[in-house]
Amino acid sequence: MKVLASDYDGTLRINETVSDTVLQAIHKFRSQGNLFGIVTGRSMESIRYDIEYYNIEVDFIVGNNGGVVYNSNFEELRTECIHFDTAKEIMAYLTKENVISYVINDGYYRCKQEVDRSFEDLKYADIDSTRSMEEIMAEEKVAQIVATTKNEEQNKRICSYINDYFASYAQAYRNVCCVDIVPTNISKQAGLVYALQQLPQNDFEIYAIGDSYNDISMLESNYGFTLEHAPEDIKNICQDVVSNVGEAIEKIMNR
Repeated sequence: MKVLASDYDGTLRINETVSDTVLQAIHKFRSQGNLFGIVTGRSMESIRYDIEYYNIEVDFIVGNNGGVVYNSNFEELRTECIHFDTAKEIMAYLTKENVISYVINDGYYRCKQEVDRSFEDLKYADIDSTRSMEEIMAEEKVAQIVATTKNEEQNKRICSYINDYFASYAQAYRNVCCVDIVPTNISKQAGLVYALQQLPQNDFEIYAIGDSYNDISMLESNYGFTLEHAPEDIKNICQDVVSNVGEAIEKIMNR
């Protein structure tokens, strides 16, 4: 059985949409007994909205860069959280770094804290929070922190600091215009492995597709596809470069 694990933003969703051609390719792939799943940095609240909006057929969902795993019925299978005192320290550090904003989630719901309003928030300008910062912090449950950064220099600096200073409790991944911060030992590949372990099947031929640095773990661990717009160092670790997920599916089905 073939499995395709796909990143969402910049991979499955390109130019602010999921194309009908790609949706048809996913349907054909699954109709032949294969599995398709989304492995994303997004919170479950956010990715569930898009899955339902575009009517994307999925067999599993991995969010928070591997920290949360849900089945196709949106039932929670696993949620990993950052040590709460560490999460508070990281939020204080991001404020001191004067990032544009940061978004936290509790494994499902998310909320945004603006930090520097003088910069345009290209990542979370239109976020619609259903929980307040106070509500999520009162639960003492922070599963992911996403900081919107001003430039590549700040992005790299924050990643380096988090991965050095908070290494025992958290780790950071570079992403487009932002830094994704999750519990230590969490990755997209670890989340994908856990998701597949919950399925009744156990014989998988696994493929992965993504376009950014937080996808590296699953691209290196499986047959990796990336997109034409991906950075060169991402292309260098993949077996193939395609224009969209539909093209990757066609190549997988012909293998």
